[in-house]
Amino acid sequence: MGERSVSQYLRPAAKLNTFLIVQLYCSYLVSTILSPLPANGTRNTLPSLVLPVNASTLAAPARPPGFEVEIHYDTSKPFGPLGVYLCAIDCMYHFAQIGWHEALAGGLTVWVDGFDVEIDVESEQGPTGPLKLETSNIIQGLYETMLDVSAGSHFCEVLTTLSLHRRQLGTLVIERRAPRTLEKGSANTTNTGLTKASAQGNTVTYPSGYITDSDDHSSSTSYTYSGTRLNSKDVFLAVLDALATAAQFSPSTPFRSLTAFSVSGNCVINIVEVDSQFQVNYSFVTKALRVMVLDIMVTLRTFGEVTFQLKWKALNIAEGSIQLAGQNIAR
Repeated sequence: MGERSVSQYLRPAAKLNTFLIVQLYCSYLVSTILSPLPANGTRNTLPSLVLPVNASTLAAPARPPGFEVEIHYDTSKPFGPLGVYLCAIDCMYHFAQIGWHEALAGGLTVWVDGFDVEIDVESEQGPTGPLKLETSNIIQGLYETMLDVSAGSHFCEVLTTLSLHRRQLGTLVIERRAPRTLEKGSANTTNTGLTKASAQGNTVTYPSGYITDSDDHSSSTSYTYSGTRLNSKDVFLAVLDALATAAQFSPSTPFRSLTAFSVSGNCVINIVEVDSQFQVNYSFVTKALRVMVLDIMVTLRTFGEVTFQLKWKALNIAEGSIQLAGQNIAR
């Protein structure tokens, strides 16, 4: 990847002294500094956005002093929302498997087969630099980028710079994937026993089934829809919150429970371990979350309340739900 320059997108614009404060269901705050549109209300690029230190709903340790996330948009290069959300989830999943304080040396590109969008993450300092781009920085930057992309429907090329004490640690770019044959599906799972769903008014029918991990045929996820529709945007943002929360733990850390919300507060994810002979860890749970979205909900084109069980050799080791907030959750 070539060197990323902010000037490719837009130089930082003057900012208002007004913050838009959004009170979240889960008692966090999102603070956004906006600059106004020109008089005619149109342009091909949006002003850059500098997110202050308290601008995340991420249930993570406090940011290091001086850490900044700056977002730049180029609306002349749009994408479909689904590809952006799924690519962000896959990227978040990848870094959740690494470790919270691991440093990225060089760059990494993530994409989902079947979509023409990719996310490039690149370290500015390199492996011998004095400042390291850590997983924690990348996850915080990606999460906050997706909150703003979703809030403003800015599904276009994005450049996010991650800085510490005004020294750039690295960049995160959402951009068009180079032209090539796009193949649908996932290389990590085998779609087995999936059933088709059909919509009826404000509810969906109750499909159920299971999916087996092609990397480990002993592992599978079974699921049952309960009939109530969910907004796909809320599901995606709740899954990003869950992955970002889980990423704070070492992948091998024993798992107990996890609760995450969409930024709207309308969707809640709850997962708990089940008393069993098998000790489930965070790596297993985050992979199951990825499967639930990419290989079940997206494959079925069905976004609704669902309960699921994580199994190993037919033994139920964890269970959870994706539901409207305020509803009873799986225990």
